Amino acid sequence: MSTTTPSIGDLLLGQTRGQILALLLGAPDESFFTRQIAREIATSVGTVQRELTRLADAGLIRRSALGSQVFYRANRDHPIFPELRALLAKMTASSIHRRRHFKVPRSGTAVEAPAFRPGK
Repeated sequence: MSTTTPSIGDLLLGQTRGQILALLLGAPDESFFTRQIAREIATSVGTVQRELTRLADAGLIRRSALGSQVFYRANRDHPIFPELRALLAKMTASSIHRRRHFKVPRSGTAVEAPAFRPGK
């Protein structure tokens, strides 16, 4: 039986929404277009569009158009911007820490890596 432990971000935000927010909030001064976001997070354009609409409707991100291109960026003016950005940074750091201390074999089941002990 394969067990995979979802990240806290996946549990709280959903995998795709969390990845989009991490991308946009991680670079709040940059604008991204839909296909660029889909490529960055390796998800279909349709799924990204659906999540971008939800996030824009909630006011967490801003949508702007330049000609036929539509761009999205983090909404720095949203009241929870600082807290959400800090939370995503912590979740990302937690994910990196977990990957360093657990080995994930091809089966997808995480196993604890042996502890590093100097002198042994």
